[in-house]
Amino acid sequence: MEGKPGTTRGLSLLPVETVLKAPKTTTLTRFSWQDTEGTGYEIHMGQTTRKNGEPLFHVWQRNSVSCEDQDGCVADNFRIMGTYIHGLFDTPGITSRWLSSIGLGNVEVSKTHGLAARDKQYDLLADHFENNINISDIAKNAGVNL
Repeated sequence: MEGKPGTTRGLSLLPVETVLKAPKTTTLTRFSWQDTEGTGYEIHMGQTTRKNGEPLFHVWQRNSVSCEDQDGCVADNFRIMGTYIHGLFDTPGITSRWLSSIGLGNVEVSKTHGLAARDKQYDLLADHFENNINISDIAKNAGVNL
């Protein structure tokens, strides 16, 4: 957006075309992937048009306003998928459906989701750090007295 207007070829993984333009928009989004509902948010700066392939999600609400729309693109027999929806893996059912679509349907998905799931993972990371990192040695090497 800051540079000279022009055209740049993408990776050509999905049959889409994106035109960047202001304003930047964000929406809280409710969607479904077949029979599984999810929530997330979208950030757009322009418009992406699907030239081929299939939509990934049916969008039925943005910012609490009902709508009938589609998002994403699926190509190459589900080997390549793209979406503008962020946070979609905060919904366990969507995570399970995605894992199944890539051949990992046997992976167990926690029923805890959203902020609670992230907090649990942060706690596990902190425990791992505390059990495997010697803070005293790091502080000593940095010249810090604890």
